[in-house]
Amino acid sequence: MVNDVFFPCSFHATIRSAEKEIDRKNIKIQETTNKFNKKQRVLVMVVSAVTGKHTLPVNLTCDVERASKTLFKAFEKSYANDYLMKKFFHVPITEKVSRARINAMIHYYTTCYNDLNGEVAEANDFDAVAIWSRPGCHLPATLSDDESFNKIFFDDLTARKHEVMPEGMDYYYLYAIGERPQSP
Repeated sequence: MVNDVFFPCSFHATIRSAEKEIDRKNIKIQETTNKFNKKQRVLVMVVSAVTGKHTLPVNLTCDVERASKTLFKAFEKSYANDYLMKKFFHVPITEKVSRARINAMIHYYTTCYNDLNGEVAEANDFDAVAIWSRPGCHLPATLSDDESFNKIFFDDLTARKHEVMPEGMDYYYLYAIGERPQSP
């Protein structure tokens, strides 16, 4: 079993489920060295949604400015992301919010993950960015003012996590993964 691995294969990626998915899909993994943590080597993969076969090396980065800009473009037309940002920042859903304000919210979370021992990764010169927390380094929950939202997004998901993960098993939490839209 491989330890200390992140696979963006599912929302709550765990080592065991990733290994099973790799075996099931017969995916080849490209190895990269983690220059920010010399004690370990990190295996990372990004699987192309188009071919299901293509892999790119993924590099850990502390360049939150460039990472944020990629996510700004990736989520520019995502009403679901706008909804979540409003919920986490206690902004009424009906309130008009500029794209600059939504981008500031995305940038805030990008810097929080970087500052609080999460990992920010980029591929292909920031064409794609992923942000995750490592086992034991999860950000505290940001509850909204909406109790029904909190029940679904936090209480129900936490209960489900306890149903499917063995007691004491920690995990990586994929916060965001986004790709800059390509010009036609």
